[in-house]
Amino acid sequence: MNKNINKIAIKNIESKSKLFKAFGDETRLRILEYLLSYGDECICRLANKLNKDQSTIFRHIQVLKEAGVVITNKENKELRCSLKNRKRLIDFFEFVTNCQSKCS
Repeated sequence: MNKNINKIAIKNIESKSKLFKAFGDETRLRILEYLLSYGDECICRLANKLNKDQSTIFRHIQVLKEAGVVITNKENKELRCSLKNRKRLIDFFEFVTNCQSKCS
């Protein structure tokens, strides 16, 4: 097998693993649902809305950021979070919903 193709396959597996890890937690899914519904938000308000500590929300945002799902930017003294690609996330959630209905 071509070594370059094998390296690409391994890289794709690693990035997919990060993505599945990001979607594998209820709090992170709630963060994503919130951002889909209301748009970008600061971490302090996300923490308040989800009844979590800011440090907890920050750690979850870091996982989502590493997976390439969200982006962050500092605005004044607030760290704001937004979806990197809203349409793709909606498509992904629709795909998962379709899989659930077909598998159950």
